[in-house]
Amino acid sequence: MSALTPGEQDALLILQHYEPRLDRTAPERTIHECREYFLAQAGQDNLPRFTAAMKILLEKRYVRRLNDERLELSDSGREWYLAHTDVA
Repeated sequence: MSALTPGEQDALLILQHYEPRLDRTAPERTIHECREYFLAQAGQDNLPRFTAAMKILLEKRYVRRLNDERLELSDSGREWYLAHTDVA
């Protein structure tokens, strides 16, 4: 397993809040909930870090769907997440 960049570490932090929903489509406002969770963990002044981490998830196509109501991981996104966490 290769070392993660700081941006990739932030992307994992975003997904930690999302973890209970990995097997189904997220409920309404999940993206907002992920943002609030990230800012609570990283500090309220870290919105640019959240945005950069979301960009990583999108550019690597780890997220299949993203809008105000849904954040859905692609198969490769789920694999990446599971490879870098302790989730079984």
